[in-house]
Amino acid sequence: MADRLQELLQQRALIKEHLAWIEGEISAAAGRPIAMPTPLPQTPDPPPPSRAPEAKAILLAVAPAAPLPKIRDASDAMIAKLAAQEKKPSVPTKKGCWIFFCVTLTVLTTIAWLTLRYFYRE
Repeated sequence: MADRLQELLQQRALIKEHLAWIEGEISAAAGRPIAMPTPLPQTPDPPPPSRAPEAKAILLAVAPAAPLPKIRDASDAMIAKLAAQEKKPSVPTKKGCWIFFCVTLTVLTTIAWLTLRYFYRE
């Protein structure tokens, strides 16, 4: 249970950091001064009173968690790396779609012509 709690706390911290980054990007794009909020301390909500001793033990086990690494530098590096990669066009997929379309159109046209020729003759 302590591992799950620790994982959830880390995910919440990452989401808060990501939201702060998004707010900064929106502010920069809008031309407003960037107002970065001060990060909140990572303290979980107080547990219900009936489970206080058990929750206190879990909090003590989670408290000495290592600080989160600097995600922004890693994410910026990953974005730059992905932007630099050459994107291959999806020509084979589109070519296959066009071939299927042309064959289907030809078959339907042939069926329509045969139907008109043999069933609706004068």
